[in-house]
Amino acid sequence: MKEKVIWGTGWIAAKYVGTLRHNDISFFIDSDIEKKGKTFLGRPVKMPDEIKSWDNIVIYIQINFYEEIAELLRKKNLVEVLPSLTSNCTP
Repeated sequence: MKEKVIWGTGWIAAKYVGTLRHNDISFFIDSDIEKKGKTFLGRPVKMPDEIKSWDNIVIYIQINFYEEIAELLRKKNLVEVLPSLTSNCTP
C-alpha cells in the first residue's frame, strides 16, 4: 500500500488534511529549508532530496505550486497527475 503525502505545509495543506483521515497522511514534503526536520500537524516534514523511494508514495500537490512541483517530478521521471489541492478556500 502506498503512503499518502502532501507537498506543502501551508494553510491549504492544513485544510486538505481535514478532508482526509489525518492518520492517512504519512508525512509532508516541502522545499523550504527552514522547515527541514520539523513537523506539521504532528507529521514529519521532509525535503524532496530526503525521499528515498518515490514509487511508494502518492503525492497530493497544491494547485498554486503545481507547475513548480510537477517540473521537479518530471525530472525524476515520475508519472504526472492532476493537481489535487485547490486554493479556492479561505484561510
